[in-house]
Amino acid sequence: MVVVGILSLFPLTSFAGAPCAQMWAACKAAGYYPHGANVGHGIHKNCLHVLKTSGQGSVPGVNVSQEVINNCKTIEAARKATPPAP
Repeated sequence: MVVVGILSLFPLTSFAGAPCAQMWAACKAAGYYPHGANVGHGIHKNCLHVLKTSGQGSVPGVNVSQEVINNCKTIEAARKATPPAP
């Protein structure tokens, strides 16, 4: 269980690349955290998802350039389009 807890702190850094890690860090610095959606501070639902769908300036306290957001979206799209290794 400790491994799962540690991995949940940095899931984007391992598979999505530097732009997504920058977004993760900006969200975390602004007070968003894993499993915080029930109080409006979920790092995925209330920050990362909103940034990816609404763009720069859409999340209070989070300062990430539109270029970083677009680069993260491109990396994630490429990752999803790549079939898993057999």
